[in-house]
Amino acid sequence: MGRLEDLAPGEKIYSARFMGDRGYLVTFRKVDPLFVLDLSQPTNPKVLGKLKIPGYSDYLHPYDENHIIGVGKETVAAEQGDFAWYQGVKISLFDVTDVEDPREIDKYEIGDRG
Repeated sequence: MGRLEDLAPGEKIYSARFMGDRGYLVTFRKVDPLFVLDLSQPTNPKVLGKLKIPGYSDYLHPYDENHIIGVGKETVAAEQGDFAWYQGVKISLFDVTDVEDPREIDKYEIGDRG
C-alpha cells in the first residue's frame, strides 16, 4: 500500500471519491484544493493535478467519467488571521477531462452566512 505525504500541510481532508484508477480529494483551510490522483499503481499514488478555489466540497459525486459534482460551502478568506468565513451552500460542477488542469465549470450558491 502506498501513501502521499505533505499533500496539503495544515489542511484537513473534507471529502474523497475513488473512481477506477483515479482518486479525488478535497482539503480545506482557507481555499479548496481539489486534487486529482493517479491510483493505477496502488503502491505509488501520484498527484496529477489540482484546482484551488474558494470554499470546499463536503461531498463529491460522479456525474460521468469526466465530471464530478461537489456539494459544500462557499467561503471568503478573512482579511486578518489564517481562516475563512463560511457562506452559503455551494454546488459545483468540476470538469476533470484534463487531469492536470481540473476546472470548476459551473457553480450554484444557496443562501449566505447566517
